[in-house]
Amino acid sequence: MANISFNRSGYKSHVTMMKDAVIDMVESGNFHAVSIQQADNDFVIHPKLLEDEAPFSCLLEVLPEGNVMLEGNRFSWRVMFKVEWNQMRVYVAPKLQLPDTAMLTPVLGTYERFSGWDHVGVIGSDIGNSGLPFVDRTHLKKAAPAYPMGYILTLTDRGFVFFTYEETIDSASVWHNGSAFSWLCVQRPVDPEDGLPLISEMSPVFCAYEIKNGFGHKRNKFVVRETDIYVPTKSQPAWQFREMNNAILPHQDAEVNFFTDDNTAKVFFPHNLNTRRYRYKHVMDLVAFSESRLFGSLQSIELSNVFKERNSRRYKSTINHASESSGTIVFIYINGPEITEHIRSVQDESYNWLLATGS
Repeated sequence: MANISFNRSGYKSHVTMMKDAVIDMVESGNFHAVSIQQADNDFVIHPKLLEDEAPFSCLLEVLPEGNVMLEGNRFSWRVMFKVEWNQMRVYVAPKLQLPDTAMLTPVLGTYERFSGWDHVGVIGSDIGNSGLPFVDRTHLKKAAPAYPMGYILTLTDRGFVFFTYEETIDSASVWHNGSAFSWLCVQRPVDPEDGLPLISEMSPVFCAYEIKNGFGHKRNKFVVRETDIYVPTKSQPAWQFREMNNAILPHQDAEVNFFTDDNTAKVFFPHNLNTRRYRYKHVMDLVAFSESRLFGSLQSIELSNVFKERNSRRYKSTINHASESSGTIVFIYINGPEITEHIRSVQDESYNWLLATGS
């Protein structure tokens, strides 16, 4: 089963939430667990065997079902989750940077006015991934259960998108106004005419992500790998034309007008994709974006005639973070011709999603 979308909610702990997310990624058949570690136990063979409410790290590798390049591990890539008591960090890179030992491979680089060790493939931070983790609940302390979390995870044969958020939206949940949320999209891009994944040329894998919590708000992107390049590029703002990097998404607070005279909203896919050597006409279709003032938080929208598909697609908006509803908002692909959606609250004890989806 390669194409499925999970919608989970009601988690009082991000640790439990991430355990379920990893289980979904493995049991869907899109990823396999290379290494799972919890405390002093380095021999956890399946995420279902993880103890509840205990930090863990997990290294996953994409399988052919989640990778349209079907030549074994030759063009594969990996995802690592480091789940701590109050935070969770994510890394996406090929095997060279994320080896089987699940130890990160650092590189030495210069950042603005100083030098330091950085981890390529990091999601969310600069040097050492210490500034902006993918999930941060530190400021909530013992009040964290009062701010339940949820996630949407969509898995396809060309990549995945993972969106996690706090269900309680108020000024107390994060130091800045609005709720904390993050999303991450890793995929091979698709042709804007027919929607077919790019599996020729240098077959790049692109990553885009957004993180908003009490420590900041950023919307970035990088290239995970190419056929002949095994090192990710460093994260750059997704909204800037800078050096050899094109902007693929607008800034989260950009003043835009995507509302037409015939009373419709314009929705776009991330485009202008490029590596350091090539520029592509292809787009990332697992996420989309539009104007914030036209949509609410966690709102479902239906897009018809996408890539000339007969059936419509359904996307769900992320959290509307913009002050006074200005800015841009991102949508997550949750249902369509190729994807089955499965919705469950953690309060629902009937957990076997394979039976629930009729598989």
